[in-house]
Amino acid sequence: MRHLAILALALLAAGLAWPVAARQSAPATAGSAAPVPWESLDARTRDMLQPLHYKWERMPPSHQQHMLRKARHWETLSPQKRSEIRERIQRWQQMTPAERDRARANRRVYRHLSHDQREKLDAAYERYKQMPEAQRDRLLKQWRSLSVEQRRHWIENGSQGDLPQPASSSR
Repeated sequence: MRHLAILALALLAAGLAWPVAARQSAPATAGSAAPVPWESLDARTRDMLQPLHYKWERMPPSHQQHMLRKARHWETLSPQKRSEIRERIQRWQQMTPAERDRARANRRVYRHLSHDQREKLDAAYERYKQMPEAQRDRLLKQWRSLSVEQRRHWIENGSQGDLPQPASSSR
């Protein structure tokens, strides 16, 4: 169970906590998606998609349509859930391309986990979020100081006990 907590920590460190909704746009036929001007959106939709405003006009029409479908769905959610989604969009927009690539790769790994593994990972992440900030920071710092080999070895060997001490040599 502890190894899943560390995997959750590793995925968090790499940006898994901030994935944007998966691309689920419907297949487009040639010329079926026309650009949607920002000004043509109703006030509620513009408010929900505000983090995307600065790049809306440069988005491919198919991506605009995808985000509009998502916004329609988000309107059915509670205000708290909508706020969480908005914050995730903002964090995604602030990520570097490398951080986004890492988040996408981690999302692919997550999708290939078994249902049981996902549940354990989700529970471990919830426990991580409940830790005091100072404890999370120490754990994250310790995890990041390990070499890839040390992380892999610790996870593969049941991850019992504390994290190993960082490698003295460079990664």
